[in-house]
Amino acid sequence: MGVENGVPEAVNGVPEAVNGVPEAVNGVSEAVDGVSEAVNRVSEAVNRVSEAVNGVSEAVDGVSKAVSGVPEAVNGV
Repeated sequence: MGVENGVPEAVNGVPEAVNGVPEAVNGVSEAVDGVSEAVNRVSEAVNRVSEAVNGVSEAVDGVSKAVSGVPEAVNGV
């Protein structure tokens, strides 16, 4: 008897479940968008680090050239 009473409840629950599908899909879509945005931010951060490393490399090259010029300057004195 309990099973028979549960069938109409289950049938009534189907439209609610179907109505919940678009919400679930939207939630997944929003989550994917959030992940995509996070990946973009990480990519931007990596690019900034790369630029900073390049800047340090250029500075080291400049120091190296300056140091290599010291003996010439000393000899010229």
